[in-house]
Amino acid sequence: MEFVLTKHRLGAGCFGEVRLALWRKLPCAAKLTHLTTSDYDEEKLQQEISILSKLKHPHVVLFLGDVMYNGKLAIVMEYVAKGSLQNTIRNRLLSGWLEKERIMQDITMGVAYIHSQKILHCDLKSGNVLLDHSMRAKICDFGLSTVQTATASLSSRSSCAKGTTRWMAPELFSILPKYSTKSDMYALGCIMWEVAADSTPPFAEQLDVGTVIRCVERGDREEIPENTPQEYRHWIEQCWSHDPVSRPEAIDIVRDSIDLETFDQIDAAELDLDAIMSTNGLKAGVESTTDRSTVEGEVVIDGIVTQFDFEAHIAATDSGLASQTDQYQNRAAEEIRSLRGEVGRLRERLKESSSELCDVLAERDTLLVEREMAQGDIEAHPFMTTYPQPRRSSSVIPSRTFSDSLVPFSRA
Repeated sequence: MEFVLTKHRLGAGCFGEVRLALWRKLPCAAKLTHLTTSDYDEEKLQQEISILSKLKHPHVVLFLGDVMYNGKLAIVMEYVAKGSLQNTIRNRLLSGWLEKERIMQDITMGVAYIHSQKILHCDLKSGNVLLDHSMRAKICDFGLSTVQTATASLSSRSSCAKGTTRWMAPELFSILPKYSTKSDMYALGCIMWEVAADSTPPFAEQLDVGTVIRCVERGDREEIPENTPQEYRHWIEQCWSHDPVSRPEAIDIVRDSIDLETFDQIDAAELDLDAIMSTNGLKAGVESTTDRSTVEGEVVIDGIVTQFDFEAHIAATDSGLASQTDQYQNRAAEEIRSLRGEVGRLRERLKESSSELCDVLAERDTLLVEREMAQGDIEAHPFMTTYPQPRRSSSVIPSRTFSDSLVPFSRA
């Protein structure tokens, strides 16, 4: 079968659950939502599918299609092996600052791309960031996302802010909260802090949600670890600004954290894959109206359409990152050549030093032996020629070296 849904649960929440699925024997993830009779709920699900189908980026989880299964709508996405960033932080699995910086940059690039598509995530948090087998980050869960207008305000259907309290910006706790890219950026600052501090969630010591809200509203923020690189400390502080206007855009952080010389080369790949896909004749992939069928309780998605989208994503990613990869490889090769040359020079120097040391030690041993023989403290061995024995009163040490006195030992 093209697509098989397994019983293995990857995650669960108020929306339903995420289960492991197989597409052509390759793993993928199926988000199963409880489809109710509410027109509003169905509208929100279709909106999530619509948003997901438009997003094609290395740091955003790839949408493959959607199907109906036993009365449940399944949103099919790529499988991201390492699970959520939040669980990784909880289990202390981040290896060091090199990995932390890369994860922060991945998430920031993903947010910059989402915002470039006029989409607000509205629920950014470490639990909605997944890590693949290479520890590269991908943003997921667009269930609360909205298409941005000038500023996306709350729907009249909702009387409270949407999102997760500990990652919500202070302006979202007002009577009429308004969402913007700047509210997403506050949440991004919280994620950066989680990565830097190896701690999650923010304000973990505050068990009462109301207390958390009061802390955020009066400007309290978590303490940034001392070992945080100055660049990231600066961006966390900027993202946490109480005034939304003072917060940076994601694209500002991306441009500042990546070497400007290489930014132009990876700009299209990391921030706007559409241009690359167009250049390669690859257009946006799976439509939400993909043909569906059910065979013996197993869900089947039209294989050709799904495969086209998946391969388009891979081709676009590879093409877009090729120049960046080549540059890193060339730089690494040059460094290796330089290091090899340095190793060669060190080896030659070591040989010279070893030879000099051997000469010094041999000369020292020779002088010691000659002195002791001159003083009569030792006798000549059978394989040595006998030195003329000077008088003990003489302070003269024979000039003949010990090595000059050696003759072959005869067993006859």
